[in-house]
Amino acid sequence: MAVYVSIVMPLDRYDEFVSKLDPSSRAYEVMQNVVIERSPKEGRFVRTARITCRKEDAEILLDHANRLYPDAVPEIRKAIG
Repeated sequence: MAVYVSIVMPLDRYDEFVSKLDPSSRAYEVMQNVVIERSPKEGRFVRTARITCRKEDAEILLDHANRLYPDAVPEIRKAIG
């Protein structure tokens, strides 16, 4: 049975991470399954990206983040648990 996780990160961090990925990679494909959310934080609204994927795919994203964009690592690790 597949286990799904939900990765939530600031929209600018999402954009920067995606820009580092090879468009033909599985990681890039996973990152395209995104929902942009608007949520209140400290009296204003912030936009976040929510990526829902299989845990195995999140581990692929974590590997790419470790090599290409370490700023994305904390959110991915948090989602994996």
